[in-house]
Amino acid sequence: MSILDRNVKKGDHTTFKKGLKITGDLGIWTEYFKNIPFSSRGIEEIRFHLAEKEEMRSLIEKEFGKSTIKEEGYFTQISEKRADVYALRPIGLIYAVENMKSHIENGKIFCGAVYNYPDKDFRALKLFLPARDNIAYFYELIDYCLAYGLNAVVLEVGGAMQYKSHPEINEGWLEYCKKFKDYPGQSVEYQYSTDIPKNSIHWENGGGGVLTQDEVGRLVGYCKERGMRVIPEQPTLSHCDYMLYNHKEFAERKDDPTPDAYCPKNEGVLQLSIDLLEEIIRVFDPDTVHIGHDELYTVGICERCGKEDPAKLFADDVNFYNRFLKSKHIKTMIWSDKLLNAQGKAGHRWGGAEQSHERKDGTIKCRVPATHRCYDLIDQDVLIMHWYWMIDRGFDEYLLKKFDVCYGNFKGVEMLDADRRLKLNTYGFCISNWAECKDELLQRNGVLFHIAYNGMMVWNGDFSAEDYRGNVLKVSSDMVRYRDGKSEAAAFVLFTHNTETFKFHEEFVDGVFPVKAEDFIGKYELIFESGKKIDVPIYYGYNIGYFKNELKAEISEIYDAYTFDGQLFETTFRCEYVIYGEEMFYRYKVPLAARERILSWKFVSNGKFKVNIKSVEVIQSD
Repeated sequence: MSILDRNVKKGDHTTFKKGLKITGDLGIWTEYFKNIPFSSRGIEEIRFHLAEKEEMRSLIEKEFGKSTIKEEGYFTQISEKRADVYALRPIGLIYAVENMKSHIENGKIFCGAVYNYPDKDFRALKLFLPARDNIAYFYELIDYCLAYGLNAVVLEVGGAMQYKSHPEINEGWLEYCKKFKDYPGQSVEYQYSTDIPKNSIHWENGGGGVLTQDEVGRLVGYCKERGMRVIPEQPTLSHCDYMLYNHKEFAERKDDPTPDAYCPKNEGVLQLSIDLLEEIIRVFDPDTVHIGHDELYTVGICERCGKEDPAKLFADDVNFYNRFLKSKHIKTMIWSDKLLNAQGKAGHRWGGAEQSHERKDGTIKCRVPATHRCYDLIDQDVLIMHWYWMIDRGFDEYLLKKFDVCYGNFKGVEMLDADRRLKLNTYGFCISNWAECKDELLQRNGVLFHIAYNGMMVWNGDFSAEDYRGNVLKVSSDMVRYRDGKSEAAAFVLFTHNTETFKFHEEFVDGVFPVKAEDFIGKYELIFESGKKIDVPIYYGYNIGYFKNELKAEISEIYDAYTFDGQLFETTFRCEYVIYGEEMFYRYKVPLAARERILSWKFVSNGKFKVNIKSVEVIQSD
C-alpha cells in the first residue's frame, strides 16, 4: 500500500510479460517499466491516456460508485494482461507512474484499480538556487518531489542569478558571501555583531555563487517539462543585502555597512528592483512572483520615511509591485508575518507586532515599530504565504477573511489540530529548505521527510494526524523504498544499528553546516567470500541515530504547535526506522554490484560513541 493511496481496489497479482508494449510513452517516466523483471505471461501493454473530464468521471464512477474530479488526479485500471492509466493533465500521468512503482514487488502488481487525487491544489517546495556543482542533485530532488505529489517549486533568486542590466549586483553578491564561508555559523555571528537587527543572511543561495541565466533557464525548463509550476522569489524591501551591497545609497539605515532594507520612498531603488524583476520574468516566464517582505526590522528611519506610518510604507511597497506584476498578468505573493500582531505563549512579540530586539545578554538594542495594520491596506488579490500557522492557529481564519492563503514553511507533523485546519479554504502548502541545496542538508534538516509526510497528508484519504507514531514509521519506510528503487544494485549490505551516545541536533540553516569529522563515529570493515574488502563509514545523524529517539509529539511551550527533537527525522531517507522493545534501530543499506556472502566483518569505533549492532547481512534487491 502506498502512503499516497486514497481509493484502491485490489485483486489477484499479475506480472509483466516480456516484450511489454507502452502506448502514449512518457519518456523517462516509463523507462522504469523497461527494467523490471519480466515473465512469460502477464501484462502485455500499458496505455497512457490524457482524458476528458466526463470520460474520467464515467470510468471512476463505474469502478468506485463516486467521483471527485481534480485536475491533477489519476485513475489506473489493471487487468491480467493490460494496464490503462488516465489523467486530465500530463503531471497526473506522472503521479500515476510513481504510484504504480510503489505497488510493484519482485515484478508483480495487483489487478484492480487506483483512483487518487490531492486535497490541495498547491503543493510546493521553497529552495535556494543550487550551486553549479549541485545542479544534478536539484534534478534528482525535483523527481523526488513529484514522487510524493508536489506540483510547484519556489526558487529564491536574489543575487545568485546573472543580471545583464546590473552586473554590479552579482559582483557585490560574490564579495558579500565570501565573508561567511570560513566556518559554520559565521553569518549568525555577524548577524549579532552590531545593534542593527538582522535575520537569516541567505548567503547559501547559489552556494554563494552566481548561475548564468541559461543555467537557471534549464532548471526552470526541467521543472516545467514535468508539469511543475516554478515561482521565482525575489526578496524586496527586506532581505535585500544582495541588492544593496553595491548600492548603499538606497539603504534605509545609512550606518549599516551591509544593509538589508531599502528606503521604499526612493524611486531609484524601486527602478533598480524593477530592472532585476524584468530579467527574472524573462528567464522564468512565471504566473506568480513571490516578493518576500518578511522579517522587516528596519523601517521608517530615514529622512524620507521617518514621519510615515510603517504599516503604510509596507503596504504601499507591496501594492507597488502588485501593480507592476498585474500589468504583466502575473500574480503577487508575499510572506504573512508582517501582517500579524503576533505574540507567543511566553509573551514574545513577533511579526507585525511592535517589538524589541535584544542582544545576547538580554539588553535591548533597538525597537521595531508595528506594521500589522498593513492588513487593511494591502491589495486583496495579493497571495499570502502564511508561515505563522505555528504561532497562533487563529491567524488561519483571520488571513482567510481577506486573502487567498497557503501555509508556508510548512511542517505538517508539527501542526496542531491538523485534521480540521487542512479542511479550511487554504489553497495548499509550501515546505522550505533554508540551507544550501545539497542532499545531506535536505536529509538532515528533515526536509525530505516533510516532503513525504505532507504529501501523505493531502493525497492519502485515510490520513489522520492523531496516528503520529504510525505516520512517522510509514513515511520512514516509504522513503527508503523510494531510495532503493533508484538503485540498480543487485544486492545490499543491510546494517541494523544505533548509538547510545547522544549528540544535540542543530538545524543546518543560517550558515550553519555539518562538519563530517565531528559526526564521524567509526566504520565497518567487511571482507567478502570473493576476497573483496569494503569500508563503510558511519556518521551520527547521517546513517545512524540515537537509541532513545522517541516517536512522540509534545506541545511547545513557546509556539502553538507540536515540538520534537530535530534528530527524529535527521536520518530518514538514508535509514528506515525499526523498533525493538524500547529501542529505536536504524536500518542502513549499502548497494553491491553482485550478491555475495560476507566472510567477516568488524566495526572500528573512534572511541567516542557507544554503538549497538543488531545485524549485518546481505539481502537481495527486489
